[in-house]
Amino acid sequence: MFGSVTGGPRVIAGILAGMTGLVTLCLLEKERKMPPVPIILWVCIFVLVVFGWYMTINARADHSMALWIFVPVEGRPLNFDWAPGSVALSSSLRVVVEVTLIMIALVAAVRTAESGAWRAVLKTIAILGALVALTGFLHKALGARTVWWIDDELSRAGFFFAPFVYHANAGAFLNLCLPIAIALSLSEGDSKKGRSWAMVWMLISVLLIAAVFATASKGAMAILVVLLPFIFVLNFKRMAVVVGGFFLDRRRRVERMAFVVILWMTGIVFVALGIESSLDRLDEFMSRFDDDQRESLNGRVPMMQLMLRMIRPDEGSWHGFGPGSFPHLVPYFTATQETGEKAVLSGRWLHGHSDPLQTIVEWGYLGAAAWFLIGVGAVFCAIYLLKGSKVSRQDLPLVRGMIVALVMVGLHSCVDFPLSLLSIQLVALLMCGICWGLFGVYRRERKKEKALAGE
Repeated sequence: MFGSVTGGPRVIAGILAGMTGLVTLCLLEKERKMPPVPIILWVCIFVLVVFGWYMTINARADHSMALWIFVPVEGRPLNFDWAPGSVALSSSLRVVVEVTLIMIALVAAVRTAESGAWRAVLKTIAILGALVALTGFLHKALGARTVWWIDDELSRAGFFFAPFVYHANAGAFLNLCLPIAIALSLSEGDSKKGRSWAMVWMLISVLLIAAVFATASKGAMAILVVLLPFIFVLNFKRMAVVVGGFFLDRRRRVERMAFVVILWMTGIVFVALGIESSLDRLDEFMSRFDDDQRESLNGRVPMMQLMLRMIRPDEGSWHGFGPGSFPHLVPYFTATQETGEKAVLSGRWLHGHSDPLQTIVEWGYLGAAAWFLIGVGAVFCAIYLLKGSKVSRQDLPLVRGMIVALVMVGLHSCVDFPLSLLSIQLVALLMCGICWGLFGVYRRERKKEKALAGE
């Protein structure tokens, strides 16, 4: 896996995600019907797919990266000059194909809630997080200068971790997987097999925590500091039972010894490979509060201000400039009347370091609202399931883990661009689909109970 693939490889990754979703739907065909999720989810999916394709088909122009000019599109299938259209046809086409495919994966995730398949999806996510962490430590141990030693201009030593060319996105992915790994360790039963799996998931959790610090990403470490206490508070009772049984049960001496040995080994690896750069980045982060000239803090604020100008009613408005158009727009908005041809922001900006604002720039108010409702709606569905006995005691930690993961990646996306990456976006959408699906399953069971009570 290459964490921030672009262009053709990213389309291939999207195709694989869509095909996996279709296969999942086919395998679950003999199961019960699709969970009766709120219609707002289907409306949001419809809006994103149809509106995205419309903006692409009715594209006004395509952008030439070589000449850095907008070239009018000739012979459009839809020639609605009075209606909005994308200003970057090629980029929009790639994005809408990708969105269509990952929406299939989202629907498949909703469908898994009818059976135990959704738990397998979460286990896969936790394992992927562990693989990313191990890959990152392997790169550091072998002194890799680029991702997988592949010559890439975006991959620079000190700025990548594992398959992610930008270490902050690696940290965001690990933080997205961590609550799930911890939740899996708490959701296993009290049998000997369940305890063994619980220890495996807990060791994966420790590995993920160490890897977040090894990424040396300030944002990821800050999110982790908030994330861990949040998880402990939500699962305090269950954690007290699990931890108490682990340390007090005399029959589990071998498990305790194995856990301590592996924990020490993980700590030694972390100290050897990641703590130096992590401490340097932490010291740099703290020094930024005393140094107003630092580029990282000050560079993002002007970009956010620029995006606020892009989304004004007389600019992007309700329709936006088209999916995937952001990198093509920045140079044309950085020169103002006050500065003339002198750009207020230098360099090439592929991302706006604020996913919510960049989404509004590209998708407009309409598309951004659809993305927002899918994510926030999933969180509210999961929170609703926590009240009463709507899910089993074994599944409660998993639902809480998804809430924490989605909230934290949402907060991180406000000051960076994790959700602009297909891998993180796909994992987040799978969790959203599971939350919507579990809520739909509960609604169906509730209707059955009311029907039986009325007889």
